[in-house]
Amino acid sequence: MCWPFEEVQRGTEDFSHAKQIGEGGFGHVYRATMRSTDFAVKKLKENSPLDWSVVKESFKTEVEKLSQYRHPNIVDFVGYCVGQGTYCLLYVFMPNGSLEDQLHNQVSILFFISLKLKNIDWGLLLRRTGTAIETDGDCY
Repeated sequence: MCWPFEEVQRGTEDFSHAKQIGEGGFGHVYRATMRSTDFAVKKLKENSPLDWSVVKESFKTEVEKLSQYRHPNIVDFVGYCVGQGTYCLLYVFMPNGSLEDQLHNQVSILFFISLKLKNIDWGLLLRRTGTAIETDGDCY
């Protein structure tokens, strides 16, 4: 689904820094509220180190591929937006952040600490996750 650029621009408050929730190698991610729903808007960087024609072709391919797939473990792609030289991909907003956030942030560390307090079998947990964590000088 192609979204009107003006609607996406309004939903992100003109891609304001206050609405930015992430950044990657090829773009910034903004939280947008449109049609009473929250979305994550990935805006491609205009100053990408790649040739802009390559970036646009990659954008087109990504839109085609994302439009074909639906899976409960993959965030839903809801459309794209092109306007004023700006290319955006729109996804359903996930309030708990990205997978990377969940795997590598302090919340994950607090989760492991709470497991320690619950007398968890750390050997089994380590074998299942392959992750070691240090708390209070103890390494698990």
